[in-house]
Amino acid sequence: RVQSYREAITRFDLAFARARMARDYQMVRPRFHGRSVAVTGGRFLPCEEVCRELGTTYLPLEVTLDASATVIFGSNMGGKTVALKTLAFLQLCAQAGLFVPAEAFSTRLFQHFHYLGEGCAKGEVRGLSGFGFEIRSFIEAWDSFSESTLVIFDEFARTTNSREAEAILSAVVESVSRSETVTALFSTHFRGVSRLPEIQYLRMQGLDRRGLALGQDASMTLAARIRIIDEHMEFRLIPDAEDAQVADAIVVAELLGLPSEIASRAKHYFKQDC
Repeated sequence: RVQSYREAITRFDLAFARARMARDYQMVRPRFHGRSVAVTGGRFLPCEEVCRELGTTYLPLEVTLDASATVIFGSNMGGKTVALKTLAFLQLCAQAGLFVPAEAFSTRLFQHFHYLGEGCAKGEVRGLSGFGFEIRSFIEAWDSFSESTLVIFDEFARTTNSREAEAILSAVVESVSRSETVTALFSTHFRGVSRLPEIQYLRMQGLDRRGLALGQDASMTLAARIRIIDEHMEFRLIPDAEDAQVADAIVVAELLGLPSEIASRAKHYFKQDC
């Protein structure tokens, strides 16, 4: 009898804790239906908390993934990784039986969930380079693709040269797009990824350069530089056109303190390549 009382109290305590968390973080009940994944006002709570501490604006995620494969382009520090982590966070909350920090979240249950990106390694894999580890991680994920799977690729193949990376990434995106069981989300800054009609292409809106003063004071702290970037970066997902010009990296490097003479020469070489 004591054992049954203890189990009942445990269930009540967990239910109460979940309800209190849902109230404190303004969470809603997820909806499970269909194939697409749709997020309205989705929030990655750890990032939102950091923004609150820094006094910077946090922009919730708005996206609908209605294709087997979705590719997100964007510059460095443009918010691609946060977008991926937000989706992963919401899905994990939903499949753990929790409410989710969003205005609305509809998804489906996945039997497998893979995150392939920076920080996913638990330790050094003997004999493998960073690129080798990425490929092995993908091969292990591939074995589950015959069943319902959510897979997130954060800058996949970033550890090899750009031309081969674009070729590998294009082949993986193409393969995944034909699957009826897999929902895949890719982030990349490689613009040479092949364009296929059945794939959804999005990009982070990027740096708003209006009123942006380059050549910052050399004595400016890193925190102040990051604040300037955050204040001018548009962390919104928008449809991507193949001929869209996304070139924020040199400006971001300059804002972070890259010497002006190097930034100037980098812009010179970049214009030559264009």
